[in-house]
Amino acid sequence: MLITSAHELLSFVYNYFPDLDDSDLVLTRLGDIYKHLNQPGKAISIYKLVIEKYPGTDGFVISSMRSADFSAKQSEKEAVYQMILSDYPDHSMANLAMLKLARLWNQSGQHAKSIETMRRFLQKSHRQLKEEALFELQKSYIALFARWQADSEFEKILIRFEKDKSLFKRFDQPELFLITGDAYIKGHLYHRAAQALKKAQDLTP
Repeated sequence: MLITSAHELLSFVYNYFPDLDDSDLVLTRLGDIYKHLNQPGKAISIYKLVIEKYPGTDGFVISSMRSADFSAKQSEKEAVYQMILSDYPDHSMANLAMLKLARLWNQSGQHAKSIETMRRFLQKSHRQLKEEALFELQKSYIALFARWQADSEFEKILIRFEKDKSLFKRFDQPELFLITGDAYIKGHLYHRAAQALKKAQDLTP
């Protein structure tokens, strides 16, 4: 038999060696290949098979994450991410699940929950995803501050900024400091306003 592609090879291995110890990962990788080949129907079918047949395995966790990525329902995505964080906190996918959960909450307007999730994430010091986490965290702060600015709740902006000042030193989005500077102006704290606006200016290309 001539095997001409990676998915044919993985299919061959799984079908001819069904008792292979890593069958869950073989199938998951097969699903990944279909995903990259832009064949979502086949990919989803493979992931669901792994989830049903190999609960508790590495393949189960990874396939659960992949399957959630294809779901159009926020509730389904959230349930999977929460499940991985609670049942498999030490799995490598848990870091990604936390990041995706924070992004999901930010997109749905739950900015405060997104911020707290990202703060916990950064405290665990995941170097591989840290830059992406910082970017996501800034998006949440900007959305939350913009909401408070629109509602003229400037004191909330200042309280949160002062509380998280050490974290803000790591941020590089000028809009965040522009909103903060405006809040300081409204509070007649002009020296602090000048500092925030100067930061926004320095970060503006």
